[in-house]
Amino acid sequence: MFKSVFKKYFSVLILVLCISFVFLAGIQTTFFARYWVKDKEALLIDNAKTVAEAISVNSHSADGTHYILEMDKHSTIPVVLNTLSKSMNSDIIVTDNRGVVLITSEQAGILPGASVSRDFINNFSSNQFFDFSTLGGLYEKNTYVAGVPYSKNETPLGYVFIASSSKNLSNYLFKNLSVYLLSVLGVFAISCLVVYIFTSRITKPLRDMASAAKKFGSGDFTARIPVEGKDEVAELALSLNEMAA
Repeated sequence: MFKSVFKKYFSVLILVLCISFVFLAGIQTTFFARYWVKDKEALLIDNAKTVAEAISVNSHSADGTHYILEMDKHSTIPVVLNTLSKSMNSDIIVTDNRGVVLITSEQAGILPGASVSRDFINNFSSNQFFDFSTLGGLYEKNTYVAGVPYSKNETPLGYVFIASSSKNLSNYLFKNLSVYLLSVLGVFAISCLVVYIFTSRITKPLRDMASAAKKFGSGDFTARIPVEGKDEVAELALSLNEMAA
């Protein structure tokens, strides 16, 4: 049994549409992921600098050499950390020069006294950095981390780190892909209708020829094939009509 030409055309065109939509989804996902990472890098570093300035202001020294971060009941540092942390949905961690945690935002889940590995601190050679890591072992899984040093009177005192979970990226991509998929469903439905009509019109002359050829084979030469257009299919239909005349 022969397979319908209509089904072949329709199946191929729908397959091409599906591959195109999947390809576009891949490109869009890559683009949005890179955009999110770049935007998150700028946001985390800017906020880390804000926290670093607040920490520097609240660091005092009795002898002008050894500075201590003052954390009395009137200190605004916890408020600043928790407010920024909630607004960014990120963890804020403040350490001393050795990488020992001094204070964190409430949702960080890291207790003061924990420490960033010395290797990680030693590699902190620039004024800022952004990385996808465990922050020197503080996290079990890799996370997006931005860091800046803070100082007082040109004396290096420690570091401010802001970490954002990769789940935030997953949630961002999920929301964007959800919108994309809804759009695709609408376009796909319209495309299927257009492809169906287009394919049906292309294959109709072939179905007419097949029907007429069966009548010719049974001895009925009065059957005629409708000639529409001026393409190769119309020329073939005209030739078959002339043969039956």
